[in-house]
Amino acid sequence: MGTATVHTVNILDGNTETVTVEFRNDPWTGLTIRKVDKTNAKGLPGAIFKLYKGSEEDSKAYLGDWESGENGSVTIQKLEPGYYTIVEFQAPYGYLLDQEHHVQTIEIKPETVDRNITMVFQNLPKPKLLIEKIDKVTGLRLPGAVFHVSRRGSEEYMEVTTGSDGTVLLENLEDDWYTVTEVRAPSGYVLDTWHYDVEMIPGKTVPLIMSNLQQPDLLIRKVDEQTEVGVPGAMLRRTKDDAKEYKDVTTGADDTYLVKDLEPGWYTVKETKAPLEYILDDTVKTVELKPDAPAVVEFENQPLNGLHIKKIDSKTQAPLEGAKFRVSEKGGRLIGEYTTDNQGEIVIDDLQPGWYTIEEIKAPDGYRLDNTPKDVEFVWGQFVTVEFTNELLSPIQIRKIDSETGAPLAGAKFRITKANGEYVGDFFTSTDDFLNVPELEPGFYIVSETKAPEGYLLDNTPQTIEVKANVPTMVEFVNKRLPGLQV
Repeated sequence: MGTATVHTVNILDGNTETVTVEFRNDPWTGLTIRKVDKTNAKGLPGAIFKLYKGSEEDSKAYLGDWESGENGSVTIQKLEPGYYTIVEFQAPYGYLLDQEHHVQTIEIKPETVDRNITMVFQNLPKPKLLIEKIDKVTGLRLPGAVFHVSRRGSEEYMEVTTGSDGTVLLENLEDDWYTVTEVRAPSGYVLDTWHYDVEMIPGKTVPLIMSNLQQPDLLIRKVDEQTEVGVPGAMLRRTKDDAKEYKDVTTGADDTYLVKDLEPGWYTVKETKAPLEYILDDTVKTVELKPDAPAVVEFENQPLNGLHIKKIDSKTQAPLEGAKFRVSEKGGRLIGEYTTDNQGEIVIDDLQPGWYTIEEIKAPDGYRLDNTPKDVEFVWGQFVTVEFTNELLSPIQIRKIDSETGAPLAGAKFRITKANGEYVGDFFTSTDDFLNVPELEPGFYIVSETKAPEGYLLDNTPQTIEVKANVPTMVEFVNKRLPGLQV
């Protein structure tokens, strides 16, 4: 330690001899504080220690803060003999403060001042929680499960999600009880609503394995009542527990529809539209879906006995709504008049066996009437389909332009007649590129300009054009400006 001794030295001019002055010091001691992991004795950096001369209760005795280095040690030199108190103020990151042993008192005796004294502080790692999510039946790990993890009784929580390996590791937890709650199950699985309480133990990785059952599937099957053969095209409505929400499904080519990953509970299924050629089964069926237990609901349909009229576009084969048909016994009594629905269909199921005549009496809007009647024989136990096609009526497009600029001209009046002189109508052009005259039957037409736009000469040459099915026909008229007077 330091000395208060003062030596006075007089060095004369010309003196070449070495003058020696000796100071005697009592030795200082060195104190090393070592911070280690209690489980493996590995040195830990980042621990903060406070050092007091005497007791920590004496605020005037505070000597300072020291931090453990990379090897977990810190050395404090030049300490005088006496009592010292070492307080671990802050544990290294990821470690718990040892509440029982975080304060240590030592005495440095005069006879030990030339030695280095080492004090060891041990810490346990903070607890870790390893959550593993598995399929309850197969044991396979499941990614995508979302959990809320909180200290028991606390409203604050952490939200974590299992990764691709079906696990999630939470580190740096406190020595306490935690509650784990699943808030979103993996895709296709039923939510586990249980709350799991787990005790975190310092220095330990606590495992928590949670399992889920798969959400149930519902297989809806539609069969012919007589043959038990599957029937595609049935529309059915599935509703859960009399809820307002529902889903409509249609049986496919394999006569089934599989509804996957439903919530467990009671469901009702009813048929809303029968397959073509079958009678609707209006029975409402109830089924309970249980986790990991797929269920099957089967509906049976009786085949229709009747006449099926189908109306389609001749080019696109699209069904046509609004076609009106007259059905009569062949050469005799009128049965009735019927109109195709939005599927382009009419079904008559109360006919007696025999021959019938079907004729179209009104075409769908924009279509040409198919005025060829069809005779068909209806036999009991059969479902007879008769198909009618319609051609789309074609438009004439008239273009009226300035002879110099090519700009469209408004205000021109045109008359359209059939080739036989039958009047079709009078039409006026606008500033649009074309005057469109829709829904004309195929044939020859004459287009004549009867009034020129203001300031233009009349083009009085009629044009004869042919209108073909499903193809617009275009005709162009050119006008010259009226000559002006130049002065």
